Amino acid sequence: MNSELQETYMEKWENDTAYIERFENLDKFQQAKEIILQKAHELKDVYNLGEVEAFKELVKTTVKSLDFLQPSDKAKLTANILDSASSSPVMLRAGIDNILDIAKTMDDNAYRKKLASEINKELEGTKNIKKGSRTVGKYDYKTNKLFC
Repeated sequence: MNSELQETYMEKWENDTAYIERFENLDKFQQAKEIILQKAHELKDVYNLGEVEAFKELVKTTVKSLDFLQPSDKAKLTANILDSASSSPVMLRAGIDNILDIAKTMDDNAYRKKLASEINKELEGTKNIKKGSRTVGKYDYKTNKLFC
């Protein structure tokens, strides 16, 4: 009996470890999708909540899993999140894919804006460098044109 218990414990530990490693290797969008689908499965099978309570919990989980987005971007996704939190698994998967595509676009736009502001800050904050008797900019002409 002890050996059987030890074997099942080892198998469970290996499976849990493999799941954690796989989850950590996913990007943030796939992690959000996994979290939402897992919560939907738990709400349906484990908790046996009413339809309204399950809907509320699924919406809360979806919003929490998108914490990496800007608050204004999450607010823009509210209508899509409310539409996608369906009880049908097929509709839920399609809705989540749609939400994550929009979230990825919003995240990319926020990243571009951040990079543009950092480049502008760098260009405005640079001082001219004196080379011999001439004063020149920190970057050459081609680099400045690339930034602008």
